[in-house]
Amino acid sequence: MGKSSRKMNKKINRKQIKAENKAMTVLQGKLTQQYEAMDYDGALETIAELMGKKCYEPEIMFKAAQIFFLQGDYERAASWVTNTLQYNSGHVAARLLLARICLLEDRNDDAMAIYDVILQHGANTLTPDQQEDIKEATDYIVRTDGQWLQENYPLVAGLVMEAGKDENAVKPQTMQETVAPAALETDKVMTDIMQSPVSLKEKIALLNAYAGGCFVASDYESAVKFLQKAEELDAHDNMTLRNLAVLAKEMGQQEKALSYAGRMHGTDFVLLRQLL
Repeated sequence: MGKSSRKMNKKINRKQIKAENKAMTVLQGKLTQQYEAMDYDGALETIAELMGKKCYEPEIMFKAAQIFFLQGDYERAASWVTNTLQYNSGHVAARLLLARICLLEDRNDDAMAIYDVILQHGANTLTPDQQEDIKEATDYIVRTDGQWLQENYPLVAGLVMEAGKDENAVKPQTMQETVAPAALETDKVMTDIMQSPVSLKEKIALLNAYAGGCFVASDYESAVKFLQKAEELDAHDNMTLRNLAVLAKEMGQQEKALSYAGRMHGTDFVLLRQLL
């Protein structure tokens, strides 16, 4: 290939890249307009188009999570929160939304565990609105079971409990005074989940939720235990297999990660992109 041909090809490639970037910018602007106009079906179509163009921006994925949440589809909302966190593990808004989903599903322990992790790793970075979000979400628990909150999730209690609320209220602590919670007793928690009077599906969801908390805290050993227990209950559960794949990749076990992904029902391009 001659020098002039190479120059021409580079020029064409630059034009193509510029055109593709412009097209994605237009789509992102369209998505913003659709979301603000509450055209959620149209917004989801635009998100799918952006995914098709290999645009894996965390904010776009989070927008999908928000839309499904607003539509009451908490399962898909949680799935897109997971996608968001895979590309930006420090996305606080995504974690806050996941905690909201847990509360709406009466999974108070899971929600408080998420808040606890957020406060352990980024209390000083929370905006006033995000702090207010946690306070509002936990208000009922504070009023009805403040003692339980203080004993089990002192970081959350330290943020949301106000001194002198009533004579029986537990005295709040500042973030500096709060003692870090005890290490998670994995085996005990798994035993409690297995003995709880809930459906098999709910047990799998709880095991995955605790695995997620361990994953965020970089406690991969405990995360593996929770996910393997979930796998024992249902070896074909997509959520469990997906989380096992992501965890294996994070632990440097790519072949194992791809093996888990290969057992899933259907093909998840976002997951494959993460694993390869």
